[in-house]
Amino acid sequence: MFWILREMSAVSCDLDIPAPIQSRMYQECSNGMLGFNNCMKIADVPFPFPYAQLLTMLLTVYACFIPVYITVFTGSLIASPILAFLLF
Repeated sequence: MFWILREMSAVSCDLDIPAPIQSRMYQECSNGMLGFNNCMKIADVPFPFPYAQLLTMLLTVYACFIPVYITVFTGSLIASPILAFLLF
């Protein structure tokens, strides 16, 4: 980021840019770096292992029991596979 700001300030003396537009360029670069740093903070936090295991177990239980539940709920052997497919 430093080299981009350095080049922008080096070129600014050669260009005829109004001060508000030039300050807006610096502000947008700053907003971009702020967003990048926030994304890096989110990416660096590891996903909790117990939560991942619980989520996997619940999805497995859901996948096993939803066809049985739909068969009991509808009472139809024709509509059950269609509804089970739609709920996945």
